[in-house]
Amino acid sequence: METKNIGEDPVLHAPEYSPVKENEQVLLSLGITADHIAALPMIVNTGDAFLLLEVRTPEILQSLHPVPDSIRLLADQYSLWGYCIFCRYDGKQADATARTFLASPADQAKAAGIQAAGALACYLYDIAMIKKEMMVVFHDFPPQSPATTRIVVHLHTEQGKIHSLEPGALEPVQ
Repeated sequence: METKNIGEDPVLHAPEYSPVKENEQVLLSLGITADHIAALPMIVNTGDAFLLLEVRTPEILQSLHPVPDSIRLLADQYSLWGYCIFCRYDGKQADATARTFLASPADQAKAAGIQAAGALACYLYDIAMIKKEMMVVFHDFPPQSPATTRIVVHLHTEQGKIHSLEPGALEPVQ
């Protein structure tokens, strides 16, 4: 894994996507089954790589039981900072709700959440076909903070393709 601090660059690169071969191991590392997910896991790299996985409901998202050693093994294998697990938000306030699980305990959890929100916005735009240049992600940062945070991500596109993105500032959800 690179030695740079996560989130050093406020403008992130165009996303690169890759599949995950160990789908069952990903599910086991979160304490869920295939019935809980809406799509297969995918790696999204915008300069910092995250495994993204969409779960079916907010209740599933909140009930995850991550296994840190398993997450660390997969993160090492794929050079990931961690996982970004999300469900689409059905309200008008946000496009998705997410939780990030880092490969190793870090004091950079909020920066990682911002980077993961950037990767998630790219996924929603390119894979889920939500063609908006501004995405809003509600992000939970347990155990560091019990509060949910709102992250705004601006996608810079040309002819329907993302060429860069800027995850915005954190704001508490009211």
